[in-house]
Amino acid sequence: MADYRLFIRIMLIFLLANKEKLGYDPTVRRRSDSDGKPYFIYQVGNRYFKTVRSILESRRLCVTGRGTRVWQVVEVGSFENLEAIEGRPQMVLKDVWLNKGAMTESQNLRAIFDELEKLSRDLRSGTELAILSGFEEEERRRLRDCLLQRTWGRYFLTKECDWQGYSSTGRGDGAEPNNQLFDAPPSDPIPASSSLTSSTRRSTPRPTDPVGRRLPQRPRSYGSKQQYRVVYQEICTPVHEVRPLMDVFTALEDCVFALELMFLAGWVHRNISSGNVYLYTEKERQDEFRGILGDLEYAKRFSDTRCSLEPKTGTAYFMAVEIQTQQLIGTTISPENQKEKPSKKDMKDLVKMKQAVNNVVKTVAGVRYHFQHDMESVFWLLLWTLLGRFPRYPKPAGLDDAILAVFRDTNICPLTRAEIIRHENVLENYLKLWLDPIHLEDLIPYLGSIRDVLKNAYDHRPKKMDDLADYANLYSLLCWTLGECRNVLKLKQSDLPLLLPWSSSPSPEPTNALSPAKPAAQVRERSKRKRGSDGDKLPKSARSKVDHPTSSQSDPQDEAIQHETPAAPLSEESGPSEDDEDEEDDTQLSSGDSESDPEESDSEESDESDDDEYVPEQDLQ
Repeated sequence: MADYRLFIRIMLIFLLANKEKLGYDPTVRRRSDSDGKPYFIYQVGNRYFKTVRSILESRRLCVTGRGTRVWQVVEVGSFENLEAIEGRPQMVLKDVWLNKGAMTESQNLRAIFDELEKLSRDLRSGTELAILSGFEEEERRRLRDCLLQRTWGRYFLTKECDWQGYSSTGRGDGAEPNNQLFDAPPSDPIPASSSLTSSTRRSTPRPTDPVGRRLPQRPRSYGSKQQYRVVYQEICTPVHEVRPLMDVFTALEDCVFALELMFLAGWVHRNISSGNVYLYTEKERQDEFRGILGDLEYAKRFSDTRCSLEPKTGTAYFMAVEIQTQQLIGTTISPENQKEKPSKKDMKDLVKMKQAVNNVVKTVAGVRYHFQHDMESVFWLLLWTLLGRFPRYPKPAGLDDAILAVFRDTNICPLTRAEIIRHENVLENYLKLWLDPIHLEDLIPYLGSIRDVLKNAYDHRPKKMDDLADYANLYSLLCWTLGECRNVLKLKQSDLPLLLPWSSSPSPEPTNALSPAKPAAQVRERSKRKRGSDGDKLPKSARSKVDHPTSSQSDPQDEAIQHETPAAPLSEESGPSEDDEDEEDDTQLSSGDSESDPEESDSEESDESDDDEYVPEQDLQ
């Protein structure tokens, strides 16, 4: 009896619901040009933006994700007046569904800027800032100048406008999660059907998916989503599309400076990756570049020690080892303090030390994210660039396996990756085997020094979790090392080849990265298989001219667009401190053609990650 009544009720709900209840968005319209090529008009508050090309269009089998889309856009008058407004440059529009009540990226950035404004006023009034004392003199002077001149905005994306829209229906009474409802998506992304997406963007997997580690302490709850759109002024190139190596160092150095500014404001980024570290070309001078740090959706105050159930604490390729393993590095006794025959008192002292460490560092949801984790992510990003994108001719047999032994899109930390941080000389041995010996060998001591500094800091971090001066010193050392690497490369700049266009990650299963390489015949056979798949096409250079979308058949009439929000989305109800419950796409504001900074992570919770595609395919093909 109850079954047929429920069926009738569901059918009536669908039959009697209006378009908005069915998921159609009246603030988005689809149009077609004279050649039949579709485009969209987005309303953001009282302003309208016409899409020029797709930067990010993810397609995930998931009804609890954020449904992120990113477009390059131009401002127009209205849904009817589609002429570009004269004098308005092209910009970037991001459309996403956030947990209702969560802090938006713009709100986080505003809060950071407010803190920097307070520090600036204190400096101008003659007050010395104690937080600057931990930096080396050169870095301290640079930060003081930035605060006094109020130029911190140049290191972050500039918001043009934003809008918070509709809220979706929350979890129904008695509804229970079912992770087996759909099969888990494949590790490679499903090609997008929209002709607005370039051919390279359709098939290139990204190494930059934000991955949350599932923790078993509490069952996950689900709540409403709220629509959010933001328009940024800068159209940047993500660092994984930047081909001159010297320009990559420019982006990384400015990224570290942006992290220092966030440190002064008391915020951690929590998702440093190749897709949210950008290189921006100055409009006035096309030969001048600067780095910009983006994607602050997962940023949070360091003083906020609360952790959500499924924290967004990084992108798998570049995630700090402590966060990926959820195990502290600095909880063991150093060799010099170990005793050959420890006494009972020594054991009691050891137990007390470990209890103190756990009380300081552990939270209900795992390891507390701190500033050093952001710095370690920069280290992994640099290492990935030098190993994975620097051209090698001929390519050493086993290099792909060696890279996969360290960089994998998974929640599980590879053994070699953990050993690089935890054990001395592992990194140097690894780099001597796999780093380019002609152009990059001189960088090995500097990369090893970064690792040593990070490891030493981790050893005492449990006792200095809130020691801001200790973090400040680390920032100074990282900046100095990046500068020295740049100076070393300047001597060889004329001989440095361009970095390879960003492509898919190596597909074979990794072996021990420190063991002899596989036979060349096996590598050649594997290369043949890879070349035969559409998923391994390489994107164009980041500075290449943007192609127009290919033509496709579409309905020329004006339509309301059915958006990514589900009819009854299931996502965690959260406030500003818990806005990171669902798998999300890291947003890339790119001037190139390859797909954005994050997607399709091969993680254990991929069945709950972003993103669904709800635009009917027949309307886009």
